[in-house]
Amino acid sequence: MPNFWLGLMLILFFSVNLGWLPSSGSESFMHIILPAFTLGTGSAAIITRMTRSSMLEVIRQDFIRTARAKGVAEKKVINKHALKNALIPVITVVGLQFGYLLGGAVLTETVFSWPGVGRLLVEAI
Repeated sequence: MPNFWLGLMLILFFSVNLGWLPSSGSESFMHIILPAFTLGTGSAAIITRMTRSSMLEVIRQDFIRTARAKGVAEKKVINKHALKNALIPVITVVGLQFGYLLGGAVLTETVFSWPGVGRLLVEAI
């Protein structure tokens, strides 16, 4: 779902229908919630999917089986051995998502009338 569409739907639901959150402005913390959620959902989905697939791949490796055979606690096997090795491709994806976040910030800041990096990027161009 595109950022601008998700932002509009969030404004309609949380600002217009429920009246819980403000739809625009930058005065308080409440004004940050909808734009941050709008920008973060797309990247969070990609990073979560990548982390899961990478962890499933690493858990099947021999060194994980060896650590379990040595009697290392399961929590330590997952956190110390598997997650360290699984995060290598995830960090690469996080770096690539930075450009996506800048592009999405332009649309998101326009939808929420938020003065930020996206608007500065448009003005600079």
